[in-house]
Amino acid sequence: MSVTRPAFSPSMAPASTTPSPSRPGTPAEVVAVAWQRLSRSPYWAVAGLLVALGAVLRIRQWAYARSFWSDELYIAHNIRERGYLDLLRPLSFSQSAPPGWLWLERFAFAQFGDGERALRLVPLLFGLALLPLVAWLGRRLLPPLAALAALLLVAVAPFLIGYSNELKQYSAEAFAVTLVVGLALLLVRNGPTWAGSAVFWSVAAVAAFVSTLSIPVTGALGVLLGGYALSRRDRQWPSRWHDVGRFLAPAPAWAVVALVVYVLFLAPGLADQQLAAYWRGKSIYPAHSLTDLPATVEWLAATYRSLATVPFVAWSAWIVVPLLVLGTAAGLRRLSTVAVLVLLTPLAAGLAGAAVSVYPFNGRLALYAVPACLLLA
Repeated sequence: MSVTRPAFSPSMAPASTTPSPSRPGTPAEVVAVAWQRLSRSPYWAVAGLLVALGAVLRIRQWAYARSFWSDELYIAHNIRERGYLDLLRPLSFSQSAPPGWLWLERFAFAQFGDGERALRLVPLLFGLALLPLVAWLGRRLLPPLAALAALLLVAVAPFLIGYSNELKQYSAEAFAVTLVVGLALLLVRNGPTWAGSAVFWSVAAVAAFVSTLSIPVTGALGVLLGGYALSRRDRQWPSRWHDVGRFLAPAPAWAVVALVVYVLFLAPGLADQQLAAYWRGKSIYPAHSLTDLPATVEWLAATYRSLATVPFVAWSAWIVVPLLVLGTAAGLRRLSTVAVLVLLTPLAAGLAGAAVSVYPFNGRLALYAVPACLLLA
């Protein structure tokens, strides 16, 4: 229903031409007005500024070209002394990295030399690519202001900036895992179409070459999305089985790629005795069987305290979990249960891998879970 305002007449004019001062609103009213104004702001204009801010922070550090530290020097030695095929063998100096990432680094070395900027160019490009990916993903999932808040957190996250400028694969891990998670969320929203399923598994297969952690995350997402398609109550059983078949049809191709990459290229490096001893020495695996509940709780608490500092960089170790809990509660209302589980999958996969002493979930090795958790938080 519309209300027509009466035409203006002199009798309606104020008695004084001096405007009367408006009464200040309460703090709650001021916050509400500010929220409305920000919510009406053009999303992509503000997101572009935040992407530019994150890019400046990363490029500034890359341009500084600080000296390589020990692990970077070991990777640089392998890249300089080996050809493309030789990089598929276990690396020297107890190093491990995905084969596709090593090939990209070998290409950068051949084109630009072995300087700090040249060899850190690949990590920088992955770090820069993460910013528009989070901007796009946040816009598809969240209200504009929440999406911008998530993008701001990713843009200024110290360890996402720092490892965009190190000769290590951690920025590629963060980008690849976030991309796979984003495609899974689109499948949840749009349903398992033939095209969507093919894109998801194809991208996951490519990601397996540049990201070690994308392999277990993709496997967990496949199980989760297959179970979701089978449990949808708004679909009849024949339709549910059809959706599951349509989603899983391209999965065998990914499974073959992931198995080859893991067995031939990653497993030998992960089996390195010196590297395994280093990880054990840092107490990042449970010291006792998981059935020892007090010891398991102690390990989880120690892991949480470590992750809260690196790579999440919370001001207090008591901030991360409350934010994730609140984000989960809000996500269950605004998104869906399965969408929240998708965002939690990198975190869950990391904890599961560390619990069974397969792969560490500690410090920079957990960086790949940061973007998805920041979106949820």
